[in-house]
Amino acid sequence: MHYGITGGYQINKLLFIIEVIGVVIVSEDIGNLGDRFVNMINIGMEWRENTVAPKIFYKYYLRDDINRTVDGVLGIGVNVSID
Repeated sequence: MHYGITGGYQINKLLFIIEVIGVVIVSEDIGNLGDRFVNMINIGMEWRENTVAPKIFYKYYLRDDINRTVDGVLGIGVNVSID
């Protein structure tokens, strides 16, 4: 199951975004419930001028055993709106 909360602030056509997102595995049989969760923080920007909006973001994993091997993820993306 995926979950999250997103907030942002827009200045003209530039949208600044911060989100706390995560994944929980509900079908796994693990003794500790906390081991089923993977939480992340995303910080990014999106240029909203047309129906195609390019974005750049940085993802940081909050789980210790993941962030020991992965410092973070720098990504790019495109959101497309269909009216």
